[in-house]
Amino acid sequence: MIDQKWVGIFSSLYRGRTDAWGSVDGGCMKTPVTEDNYRLHLDAKTSLGVYMLRDDGTCSFAAIDIDQKDFARALAIKNELKALNIHAYISASRSKGYHVSMYAEDKWVARDIRRVLAGVLKKLGLDPKTEIFPKQDVIDQKVLRYGNYINIPCFGALRPFMSDDQKDLPIIIALPLIKRTPESVIQAAVKALPADAPAPPAVPGKTRGPKKKHPPCISMISMGVQQGARDEAAFALARHYLDMQYTEDEVLALMKEWDKKNKPPFGNDKELETKVKSAQKGYAFGCSSIKNGILSSCCPGEDRCDWLIESNKEKKKKGTLKEITFMETPDYLFEEAVNLIKQEALYIAYNKTTGQISKQQQLEIGETTFIPVLDESINEGCVLMPNGIEEYGETLDLVKQIRQHIYKYVDMEASMMEFAAWYVLMTWVSDRLRTVGYFRFSGDTGTGKSRALDVLGRLCYKPMMLSGAITPAPIYRLIRRFRGTLVLDEADFSDSSEKSEVITILNCGFEKGRPIVRCSKDDPNTLEILPCFGPKCFATRFSFDDVALEARCMTSKMEETERDDIVSILDDAYFNEEMSLRNKLLLWRFRHYNKIEYNSMANIDIGKLEPRVKQTSLPYALMFKDFPDVLAEFRIFIHNYQEELVQKRYDSEQGKIVTAFFTLATEQGRNYISSKMITDYCNENYKLDITPQKVGKILVSLKLLTQKRRVKGVQQHYINWEPSTMRKIHRRYMADKEDFRQLFADDPSYAKEGDEPPMDLEV
Repeated sequence: MIDQKWVGIFSSLYRGRTDAWGSVDGGCMKTPVTEDNYRLHLDAKTSLGVYMLRDDGTCSFAAIDIDQKDFARALAIKNELKALNIHAYISASRSKGYHVSMYAEDKWVARDIRRVLAGVLKKLGLDPKTEIFPKQDVIDQKVLRYGNYINIPCFGALRPFMSDDQKDLPIIIALPLIKRTPESVIQAAVKALPADAPAPPAVPGKTRGPKKKHPPCISMISMGVQQGARDEAAFALARHYLDMQYTEDEVLALMKEWDKKNKPPFGNDKELETKVKSAQKGYAFGCSSIKNGILSSCCPGEDRCDWLIESNKEKKKKGTLKEITFMETPDYLFEEAVNLIKQEALYIAYNKTTGQISKQQQLEIGETTFIPVLDESINEGCVLMPNGIEEYGETLDLVKQIRQHIYKYVDMEASMMEFAAWYVLMTWVSDRLRTVGYFRFSGDTGTGKSRALDVLGRLCYKPMMLSGAITPAPIYRLIRRFRGTLVLDEADFSDSSEKSEVITILNCGFEKGRPIVRCSKDDPNTLEILPCFGPKCFATRFSFDDVALEARCMTSKMEETERDDIVSILDDAYFNEEMSLRNKLLLWRFRHYNKIEYNSMANIDIGKLEPRVKQTSLPYALMFKDFPDVLAEFRIFIHNYQEELVQKRYDSEQGKIVTAFFTLATEQGRNYISSKMITDYCNENYKLDITPQKVGKILVSLKLLTQKRRVKGVQQHYINWEPSTMRKIHRRYMADKEDFRQLFADDPSYAKEGDEPPMDLEV
């Protein structure tokens, strides 16, 4: 048994209310507190929780409760208090954390010591997982008659005081070391607080200024509900009060007052305690707590709820409310769906293990709330979303449905229609890929390219419907916000700087990890990292001047249709079919998202292709790698497509220069061709009106180098014949690979048998 001397000192340090005390199991014992309570506590017989806040708003001690095993945090708080001349002491707590306690010479104003402790926590950046005791500035007789109690230290050998080097201190050593702090020190610390120092969280009550505004649904529920709605109402109320920083005890007190208004009431405190504990384990209060159940009549509508509007504004400022359209967690995929008629947006949740589908109004991850996007870009049809989920059968069934939909409204080649359908599928898992190709419709006015772009583009993943008049800034914002498919009509760009930047976006956007980086206009020292990756569809009248961009496009050449069965105006039937397909594609995305293995593309054999064509084609092939017939058809298609690209190069100005070079090399010898000779040949035979300087630039771009050589007494620059480079140029620019094959007679791996090597000129 501990000596009475130490009981007296200990009880004087932890002076609190004398009309109630807290038990270790969470109960409030409404019996007088005497020294016997402290003795039983020190003897480890009955743990004592002290209600420290008095009716006049004063207290004799205060504490910071650290709810984690972090002694360094406790020591930092103690040292910061020491700098304010406040004596503080560390003890272990019941929760395996620590208490940092301080004691008044007589008493302190609770509001003042709480402000000082809140300032210390803010300065140290240690607000999370810490609580300030007392928890209120004053007692609210209606909400919580006694405030909150704190379990005090030294329960026998448990919860000991601790030295700065984290050693346990027996009570007979610790108590003589404790010094009390006068009220004047606390007042000085209050005056030293910054002007913007926040008050610590406290439960709003009549004696603490105006009450916090409650949402209208909570105000209605708090007036009492009928028996069938009591359970859901209890959870919603408790969850809301907890979110407003009410303590568990305070929530329970409020729930008891509320229960008196119910018809009939629960009439059972234990049942209400169960509701509160259940709410503690649940998600934060949100509209889904009300609008989707039997309490829906309490909801005035999100667009008319001033509380929700103001709450969302405040959360956005703090960064705890974010708008997103897609999220993946270890267990779920979440995708946004929008009902424009009802002006509702929600998340469709897909369980990656079970395949189960559910719906959620918002997502709670840690302290951050995620909500769907419903802005002007969606309302005005700039960005398109599914409105639900529909079954599609097997992948080939879905491709057939897409193909039939395209055929019904667009006249295009059958082979292009097939791979247009697969392109749509690819866009729905494009965020699982590292590279994506582009799909382009090309043709003159009246050939149906804009119709084709609409029909195909609107089926793609989150299509962002834009025109060629678009500037770079909104493209960046839309890609960052939606991460969808850029659908760009009239994409024939002039040479203006803005259009040049759009071309840069398209060039860099085929591969992940290639954002546009530029300096902010407002602050040149700040870098802007601008996203551009994602699938893209275009409609153009002409080919792109930029060769790199042209090679990244799979192009369908459009011609004026002669079919009479294609409607001239898209009606409701079309839009209903389109939405149904988008809903089916969403389900396909859910089922295949984690099946897309980008690295498996290395095992797909689509034959020998140019690197850029192969890079563009393989993401397509990944969609149907398990369908041999489709893959075989694609191999034929893509090789024919590569031949078309080569023909385009052959017909281009650059191609004519290459042809001139090979022609002259055949006639004059491989190592005796100059830029001037090529210039003269092109101007005479192709009527190009080109200069030697331009020819020289093109030759440099082809990695063709020159060297001075003397021929028949005349010294000038001749192009070096480097076999590896020449093979690549021949492959890329000769539509007929047999043309000029004799130039490679000395290259067994490339030359045709029987070719004779050309004769060089004598030096």
